Amino acid sequence: MSLDAVQITALLDLKDRVIASGKDRILFLIILLLIGPGVTRGGEQVAEGDTKGIAVFESKIRPVLVQHCYKCHSVGAGKSEGGLLLDSRKTIRAGGDRGPAVVPGDSKSSLLLTAISHTDPDLKMPPKQERLPDTVINDIKSWIQAGAVDPRENEPTKGASPPVTLEAGRQFWSFQKPVTHPPPTTKNPSWAKRDLDHFILAKLDASGLAPSADAEPATLLRRLHFDLVGLPPSPPAVREFLQRVEADGLDMALAAEVDPLLASPHFGERWGRHWLDVARFAESSGKEANISFPYAWRYRDYVIDAVNADLPFDRFLVEQIAGDLLPSNGDVERARLLIATGFLALGPKNLEEGNPLQFEADMVDEQIDTVTRAVMANSVACARCHDHKFDPFSMQDYYALAGVFASTKTYFGTFVSPANRVGGDPLPLPRGANQPIFHASIPKERAASLKAQLAALKKEQADGMAAVLKAAAAGEDTEKIFTLRDALRIFWTSGGIEGQLEKVDESGQALPLAMGVLDREKIVDAPLMERGEVGRPGKPVPRGFPRVVEIEDSAKISADHSGRLEFARWLTHPDHPLTARVMTNRIWHHLLGAGFVRTVDNFGYSGERPSHPELLDHLAVRFMADGWSVK
Repeated sequence: MSLDAVQITALLDLKDRVIASGKDRILFLIILLLIGPGVTRGGEQVAEGDTKGIAVFESKIRPVLVQHCYKCHSVGAGKSEGGLLLDSRKTIRAGGDRGPAVVPGDSKSSLLLTAISHTDPDLKMPPKQERLPDTVINDIKSWIQAGAVDPRENEPTKGASPPVTLEAGRQFWSFQKPVTHPPPTTKNPSWAKRDLDHFILAKLDASGLAPSADAEPATLLRRLHFDLVGLPPSPPAVREFLQRVEADGLDMALAAEVDPLLASPHFGERWGRHWLDVARFAESSGKEANISFPYAWRYRDYVIDAVNADLPFDRFLVEQIAGDLLPSNGDVERARLLIATGFLALGPKNLEEGNPLQFEADMVDEQIDTVTRAVMANSVACARCHDHKFDPFSMQDYYALAGVFASTKTYFGTFVSPANRVGGDPLPLPRGANQPIFHASIPKERAASLKAQLAALKKEQADGMAAVLKAAAAGEDTEKIFTLRDALRIFWTSGGIEGQLEKVDESGQALPLAMGVLDREKIVDAPLMERGEVGRPGKPVPRGFPRVVEIEDSAKISADHSGRLEFARWLTHPDHPLTARVMTNRIWHHLLGAGFVRTVDNFGYSGERPSHPELLDHLAVRFMADGWSVK
């Protein structure tokens, strides 16, 4: 059923009235079915973000299309064999002469999968080549079945080429240092109340649009409360505000509201959660095992406290990447800095991985991806197996960073179990760290009893295994001597006892523990792994940072440190082109629903360009000049 703008507006008005009345749920559901849940008053369909789907496309699908398909099926190559173009979401779904290449959710009807699977002798792609690896084919099949999320909104431009060389990359907009721009001239300068209004108005003028009418005072107050603390104003607060508007004017009344809201503890809860999303905060490891992270709460509280204290954003980043390497003034400060490094210890972990080298390599890869995506809105992790296909990051850049994190020991605090092959020690904190109520101490007598139980279990396990080996050598039935049930009982029980004892000292007093990182005793340069495979190491790559960003006075990595502190200071250097821009864009995104760059995690070639580049730069420069104050 197709509705025009007038009908949609009428239905939206009716929907609003139904919501306001709190009645007639059936009518409300009918309205939703008619207009769709994502339709706005402008009649546009709002696409909900699919961060996971986009990540799958960018890491597993797009590189395959570029490497194997674009040379015959892209605007950039000037070829569309069989009438098929694969370099945009629109064209890959439209397909070519034979039909649609991709049907979201239906891999059987998707000719792309048929072609690369070689199930049709008359349709084998890539032509004159061996069939693609099963892993690649399965990735594409899973992507299609999951809905074929494809962020490529813009039509490709003929002749456009990604800035994969260093020199070309340095000319790309996001790798150039932001500079202040004077407010532009506008047709109605009296409308602007502050410098950023001139930038907004100039864009409206250029589009032939006029500003919307000012919102009512009560509406502005409601927006202010939701924006800053995520909660509505109380009815008495609204009445008091309206009285202040009558007495002092709207601007003075709004200004009087801002500081108390910024000082509210709810501000840190409201805005800290956005950084926790970026930091992939969770209280378990994810993946199949999904083991609990019992100390993740400390990092969560650190973020909320830092946001409430308006910790300068550059310092906030340095503490999270290298807090353990910063000087501290006493145990409390030392504990806070160690807890901050939980940023690197969080994240999904494949705790069932049996190869310790693979586990470490995957953890380093996840750390590189998180830091570069969070701070630079670029994923250097895409260069793990090959040079980045679209952005100026090489395998050399990736393994230079990998050495930094490979020289870092991660304490994520899990215990070995049948479902969890990889144990991770927690990070001990100085005694000054606070303890939650539920981390109670164990009476000294109970601690001694637990130690005795643990020793007995270990002896039972050792004796049992000795008996099994002796019986096996004699040809006896070992099942009668040491059953699997016995082994599991010992394994589970001893693990539980060890878990309790890990949390207390010799006297049974609770130890303050956290997730975090420390430099390893042995500092290493990571070898360049051919195709990213841990079994194919090449020459070591000296530790360093992505070369596309040149900062003349950045600190050199010392031989006896991992390089995390130097990396953190490189990221927060005033000349770094991305850090202030990316955070400014994130703030704008959460305030207004869309950033200047709508792909908030992708400032690279495959991301969108800024809608207001001069304003983004203007605010980024001001952000740094104001001491990196988020508030």
